[in-house]
Amino acid sequence: MNVSFPVNVTDFKPGSRWERLNGLNDQMFSWGDILRSAMVAGYRSSPYIPSPQFARWRGTTLQMALRRVDGQLIRPPEWDELDPSEKGAIKSILGVVVTKLLVERLLNAPIFLFLDVHFRVFPPGGLRPDVLASTPRGEWFSVESKGHEWHTQRALAKGKKQAESIGTVNGRPVQTGVVCLTSFRGGLMEAHLKDPPPDGEEPRDAKIDPKEVLRRYYSPLDWF
Repeated sequence: MNVSFPVNVTDFKPGSRWERLNGLNDQMFSWGDILRSAMVAGYRSSPYIPSPQFARWRGTTLQMALRRVDGQLIRPPEWDELDPSEKGAIKSILGVVVTKLLVERLLNAPIFLFLDVHFRVFPPGGLRPDVLASTPRGEWFSVESKGHEWHTQRALAKGKKQAESIGTVNGRPVQTGVVCLTSFRGGLMEAHLKDPPPDGEEPRDAKIDPKEVLRRYYSPLDWF
């Protein structure tokens, strides 16, 4: 089954290669695409996720976040019965999943890695984005994902600072920093992908350790 949801893309600079993305359009995905995104978001691909149990947990969390009705994605009817801490965890995962879908499709960046899991930041401390994403050619994007019950400018403003806090990856400039806010309007899911202008603060460098890459590559062998 295919489902769609509205995506508002804003602020990609005139003359940039992503300017054509600006505007409000529906994006359609298969439910299989969404499940795959839920299982691998934050990691390179399915062999790199922490465990099979992790994949099942992510899939179950997605089912708590969404329902499919007439080709649309809606908030589940039991949402109001959840504890605020449960809602917070589910919204966070949903934000990461939707951001993975859109960054992979619109920016051609399928390598979508959690910053705090895979990288070290210099200098440490301060605000940082959730994710660094890469194209197959090794072009990096700094990406902040937000999951909220409703659209808020405050969340986008904070996400802007987080996305712009990383300027290079292993010394290579990032292409741009983007914020993706997933929220609901009238019970229907929507997303806003924004390319915020720089705020003038000095960005930092993120480094990925080759030894850590090898360790994570071979760790799935421990499953068997």
